[in-house]
Amino acid sequence: MRTTARALAFSAAITAGGCAAILGVEELERDTRGADDGGISDGGADAVVVACGGIVCSGPHRACIDDTCACVVGYAEENGACVFRGGPRDPTFENTPKAWVLAGGAAIDPAGVGANGTRGVATVPTGASVRQSFDMPPYGSAEPLALLLVASTACGAPCNVTGYPDVVFGQRGSLGFGVGANGFATTRVCLGEAAYGPASELLLDVVAGGALTIDVAQYVPDPSCPPPGKVRNGDFEAVEGWTPTGEAQIVLGKGASDTRGGVLSPTSCNAAASLLGEVSVPAALPRPALTFRQRGPTSRLLDVLTATVPGRSSFGTETICLPEWSRGYSLPLPIALAPVGSGACLAAEFAVDDFAVVSSPTCPDSPFVLDGAFEDTSVMYWQPRAAGNTATARIDRGSGAARSGSGSLLLASNDCGGTASASQAITLPPSGAGGPAVSFWSRGVVTTGGRFTVAGKDQPVTSEYTRSTVCLPTGRAMRSYDLVFSIAVGGGTCSARIDVDDVVVGNDPSCASEK
Repeated sequence: MRTTARALAFSAAITAGGCAAILGVEELERDTRGADDGGISDGGADAVVVACGGIVCSGPHRACIDDTCACVVGYAEENGACVFRGGPRDPTFENTPKAWVLAGGAAIDPAGVGANGTRGVATVPTGASVRQSFDMPPYGSAEPLALLLVASTACGAPCNVTGYPDVVFGQRGSLGFGVGANGFATTRVCLGEAAYGPASELLLDVVAGGALTIDVAQYVPDPSCPPPGKVRNGDFEAVEGWTPTGEAQIVLGKGASDTRGGVLSPTSCNAAASLLGEVSVPAALPRPALTFRQRGPTSRLLDVLTATVPGRSSFGTETICLPEWSRGYSLPLPIALAPVGSGACLAAEFAVDDFAVVSSPTCPDSPFVLDGAFEDTSVMYWQPRAAGNTATARIDRGSGAARSGSGSLLLASNDCGGTASASQAITLPPSGAGGPAVSFWSRGVVTTGGRFTVAGKDQPVTSEYTRSTVCLPTGRAMRSYDLVFSIAVGGGTCSARIDVDDVVVGNDPSCASEK
């Protein structure tokens, strides 16, 4: 594999200063490797000793290959050590060699101007992608690695680009990331298990928004990345692993046992307070879940990763089932206390502690959608949004509106121009007996000019519960997809109410199959 001088210089900067130096943040200390890891491989940092052709083969990132002690794939012998030199070829988009597969109008310009005046960029418009397949070492023979992206978007200002580009490892899952708006910025994405092994694939695409310009897409060592099955500094007892924003901090004596804990304590109704950590989800863990302990006002809600939980008056344990698309990924772990308009929110304080990844019998096996029946009373997996004085989007329980069980989704508004919606990052299934689809039951009323849409498609409205099926996008099997149920109120009498229940994601013969 040819490595350009520009790529080597970028890699050297990472090696000398670490990812933290590139990103302009304080370099972080990593927990001691080789300590109790709960039976999880440490990624090959410890010396490996095996018999090989009559000699002892020892050292990190080495293996006995054809009776020869050699560096594993992705590593090169340099000064007596195996040094990582793998990952995508042509990481600086200079077409040396021509390694990227382009689709949907993506293009590489070897003379294009990147960050700091460097040459070589890829341009990826909406609906386009760049991808590449290459061999990676097994996770157990490697070290913690990250994808370093130097990229920008020309979507204009004001511009919210967070989450509109996707990075996909190993042909499954997907992870949205933020890039610089009208200027290059560096983003670090830790590699989970899905990014390791033979014929590994990296795909960068844009599903919505404006064109993305990529200057660098390179794999580099990053000891701060958590191993599979771990939340980085999940008990808050170390100094690294969490980034507080707004009125949030790590405080001694605020944890579950008067130890260190994360605290979100906004002093006003509209103040922001959040923590950002990182969790690595094992690829093969059955029924994966994130557990943690929290305490906070019962009248407030706490957003954690892909779900929302109400506060507890005293410390208690929460269990959040993880979506199928998260398997094998190292994910950003956001924790946020959403601001509210007014009321008894001035003294609000949430404390969180003891984050862990577990296998939970309470979670479904390989779910494409979580809580599609709207029956979970402890965790909300649907994200409601409402705009208008009377608009509401919520889980309705105990009112008798449900088709089955006691819960259903309620979207309603009596405001002209009002909107209400609920969304979830579901997993798109692979093709089976038909293509990917969502089926659901709904009923309600929408006055003239109003709309009820599912996955962006208009749906009929009936006074009694009726089952409907909507086809979902193909070509994105086992990746996340933002499924949205939405109403929009028109003019006239300005009224809309929709009840939704029993949402199922799977395959339907009426829908197009994967190609």
